[in-house]
Amino acid sequence: MDFIDAVSHSTAQPVSPSTSSREDKKVTEASQGFEAYFIQQMLQEMRKTIPKTERPGFGSAIYESMMDQALAQNMSEHSGIGLAKQIRETLEARNKK
Repeated sequence: MDFIDAVSHSTAQPVSPSTSSREDKKVTEASQGFEAYFIQQMLQEMRKTIPKTERPGFGSAIYESMMDQALAQNMSEHSGIGLAKQIRETLEARNKK
């Protein structure tokens, strides 16, 4: 069972309107979280292609990681790359079946 199947099976029961809006919010948050993680991984891999002009230290590695995480989160919350939207639509379509 893959991730999408697990999520769709866990939310397949009938829900009341208030529960439905909570479920929609959870799906939106989960899809944005996954997109943010994906973007962060992409940024980290892209950063590896940039030549370093100074010796990297422990502090700079932490700073770069935190910057990548914040940038990825911000990108995901503001339309991102479309991955969150696609995940949300797929989960909603599977939930309606």
